[in-house]
Amino acid sequence: MIRFIGIYFFIITSLTAAQFINKYSNADIFSIKKSDSIDVKSLKLIFGKKSASYNTNCNLNNQEDKLLELLVEDWNGFSWIKQWRAVYSYNENLITYIYQNWNGSDWVNYMKNNETYDSYGLITDIWNFVWTGNSWKRSWKVETSYNHNNDVYEELSFNWFAPNWVITDKWLYYYRPDDRLSEIQSLGWKLSGSFDIIDLITYYYNDSLRQKIIIWQISLNSPLKNDMKFIFTYDSLGYEIIREWQKWDSLQSTWNNYSICYSYYNEFNMLSEEMAYAWVDSNYVNDAWVIYDYDENFNLIRRLEKNGNQYGWVNDWMTTYTYDSYNRLIRRNDYSFDSNNNYWINVWKWTYTYGPVTNVSDDPEDLKNKFYLFNNHPNPFNSSTFISFQLPEESFVEILLYDITGKEVAKLVSKDFKEGFNQILFDINSLKNIKLSSGIYFFQIKCFPKFGSGYFSDTKKMVLIK
Repeated sequence: MIRFIGIYFFIITSLTAAQFINKYSNADIFSIKKSDSIDVKSLKLIFGKKSASYNTNCNLNNQEDKLLELLVEDWNGFSWIKQWRAVYSYNENLITYIYQNWNGSDWVNYMKNNETYDSYGLITDIWNFVWTGNSWKRSWKVETSYNHNNDVYEELSFNWFAPNWVITDKWLYYYRPDDRLSEIQSLGWKLSGSFDIIDLITYYYNDSLRQKIIIWQISLNSPLKNDMKFIFTYDSLGYEIIREWQKWDSLQSTWNNYSICYSYYNEFNMLSEEMAYAWVDSNYVNDAWVIYDYDENFNLIRRLEKNGNQYGWVNDWMTTYTYDSYNRLIRRNDYSFDSNNNYWINVWKWTYTYGPVTNVSDDPEDLKNKFYLFNNHPNPFNSSTFISFQLPEESFVEILLYDITGKEVAKLVSKDFKEGFNQILFDINSLKNIKLSSGIYFFQIKCFPKFGSGYFSDTKKMVLIK
């Protein structure tokens, strides 16, 4: 059976950060089953990185606590056995997370990542280290650069060959005048001392400025050739309802169907189902059906996947999610379906532990020399909520409201604000000729220093319950 990658597009999409977080709340790269062989790096390349890589790990609903540990356990048929964990530490603009394996009696270092962020919260460097048994050894690093809109425009990848870093890959991002991603180039470094283009991804948009077509071309020591095409269809509200995947037939010089995925939404405009079909023998056949369930706070609590066959749909994989009173993910359980005995089998258990970090503060006094957007409060809210932000200097500020699709709903603020702590009250009844329904929304701040240089932008999620 063909595993329809469209089901997993949410992992790395070129949608805005708001659309990504909103539409696929609490999803992550580990939603891919361990039996799926998907080239994540290639998927990243296809669907791009329209939005800058913000330090979202430090922006939890409880502003004092951060993620300290992720523990993964495996089910051996009788009990849970520790497998590996990630331990997080924070220091101003640096996040370090260490991966450790369980050897039966103790934790053993395996790998470490250092992520560095600039004053705007944009990730600038990722350094990877491997454990040699008594010390950390450099392995690889990625350097990221941004344009004046805080969009990624270049990424450089290096491998460590002592005593030097050796460049291996480069990604270039190009944007249209309206700041939408238009092209990504992947280039590989040649021993001759120059770059060769490896992949080219081109983005096309409809009249509503939503992605219409993505074409991926590859170069295998030859001129670029078509490889894959993705076609998107939206409903009248701007929600994606169909995603088609086509493969290029070089012999016939034409695009052939490969897969198609239909998306459905509940009354709160949350993604509720995806049904994927594979193109086999000139017909679409059942491939994958994913069902999403949410709690009253719009947190994803279950993801159920069924595989398709000639007779219909059969259970295959299920993931459940548990949250604390701050709506933070604290537990995730993965299950595989035993079709012979007709019951679910434990596979993995993920436990997320949070706690206070003394050297990272959200106190306005400690942030007086930084731009910072706080979570709105209360959240969820009924009709009104406060939005607070910190400015290191007098700035022109815009605060925009987006719906779950990333469509701009309203401009809440557009004026100068003084240096220091600022706060506005957002009341849905103040919006003229705009009626908001219950659901998830995003508010984005854009700050333009009045006398200095630079630009700051950040986005947070709010939940309206009427």
